[in-house]
Amino acid sequence: MTSSPVSNPRLIWGLPSVRTADSRSQRSDKVEPNLFVRSGNVQALAVCLFAVLLVSGAFLRFSNLGQESEMSSDEGADWAAASAPTLAEVEGLGVALNPGKLAIYDVALHFWIQVFGDSVTSMRALSAALGVLDVLLLFVVVREIFGGWSAVPNPRLPTNPNAVALLGALIMALNVTMVKYSRELRMYSLVLALILIQVWWFFRLVRQSHIEDYANLALLTALALAANFTASLVFAAEGVWLLPSLLGLPRRSLMRQRRAWLIVATLGAGCAVFLLPLGYEGTLLVGRVKQGEFGWIQPTTIWGVVHLLWDATGRLTFAVIAPLAVCGSLRGWRRAPYAASFLILWFCVPILLATFVSYILTPFLVERYVLSSFLPFFVLAGLGILELRRPTIIFGALALVVTLELCDVHYYDRSKSDLQWGVQWSEAVAAAVATRSSVGVEPPVAHNVVQYYLRHSPLPPQTYQNNFVGGRDADVLIVTDQIPIDQPRAAAILFSEYSKTVARFKGVAVIGR
Repeated sequence: MTSSPVSNPRLIWGLPSVRTADSRSQRSDKVEPNLFVRSGNVQALAVCLFAVLLVSGAFLRFSNLGQESEMSSDEGADWAAASAPTLAEVEGLGVALNPGKLAIYDVALHFWIQVFGDSVTSMRALSAALGVLDVLLLFVVVREIFGGWSAVPNPRLPTNPNAVALLGALIMALNVTMVKYSRELRMYSLVLALILIQVWWFFRLVRQSHIEDYANLALLTALALAANFTASLVFAAEGVWLLPSLLGLPRRSLMRQRRAWLIVATLGAGCAVFLLPLGYEGTLLVGRVKQGEFGWIQPTTIWGVVHLLWDATGRLTFAVIAPLAVCGSLRGWRRAPYAASFLILWFCVPILLATFVSYILTPFLVERYVLSSFLPFFVLAGLGILELRRPTIIFGALALVVTLELCDVHYYDRSKSDLQWGVQWSEAVAAAVATRSSVGVEPPVAHNVVQYYLRHSPLPPQTYQNNFVGGRDADVLIVTDQIPIDQPRAAAILFSEYSKTVARFKGVAVIGR
């Protein structure tokens, strides 16, 4: 049973109420019913851009899924958990191999493998499909965030929200970082999807007061948090955005204050659903931090924050997108402060919190942990493009951004195209076993990758199992190239101890004492 919407519902930030059927009929002579469709040509252009958005986003995400690189150590951990025979084992391995999250992605991948198989290409296709869904969800979410504009008869209306959503989603679809994570056998595409759905429902609840909407928001909050604990950074941004209403500002806004407290309580309830299991995983995560397993994260500096944005937006593309995002923030704040302020907070709060944790506890600021914060950055850049006003300048700026983003993806593909996919692992194991010594893998989590590539190998399974002892106790190590890249000091110590090169392949080497 649901309760009826409150009469004359108001937005949290005090904007006019959502239009109902009656209000639409009353304002039909004042407000254009569909701000996006101003003429047939504009409608045709919008449809073409939306088609380009879907086709280009899908093509970039599904291309080179298997051949762009061998399976990484992190991907091997997800495969090991998802390939377990029972759901209970999938959950147990997922928690053990990936502390800080429940095995939602591993469970989804488990069923995906049963239908499409466990090749690298088919498993990565799950992330690619979710990546395309992320693009569509961003369009829907931005339309919801800016939906209040179309409900207010105001001659100073900014560019219509459909156009803002379309350009923001287009910039995201072509962004090299989003394409990269959509091609990985990891949970980040799923995390983005759950966060976007949660944000969409959050704004849905801001505008109406159905009981089921509170329950759905709590459930989506819990699911996003269970997929990855870094989703809590976005929830913090939502809480900060609600802060004026929580404090009863402006005065005589008791209805908005009560609604804000109910929403915050709903977010807290959603987080509390997984409080106990996440508390247990938190102890595992703290233990791994103390063991130095996150030593690859570099200490955070102010320049590191800028460098993070520089890399995530495509380096040279950042020089164009950044001033556009600043322009979009300033103009959006003047015309629709509630929407622009949320986008700015969604971008800033997670990065600031990650920086704070990095200074107080342990280095924490890496792009994968604040991946969702780049989405509002793209939307603000799209708004900045539309604020250029003149059609020739708008299309020129859009063409420049699209060209730079496609160049970023092209150079990324070239950097990954020369790796010998898969074969080097079985050859490395054969070379290590031929030494008739104990064999280990560094980093230890990479042994899942070795087991994956040996699952159809002519070598008997016990060959690897009997020789593997793990860590530095082995006489021979199979080493991935991730070590000298991510942990240069540890790599120097490792290669001084294991100074003999037994065999070397692309992406992996076999070394001995």
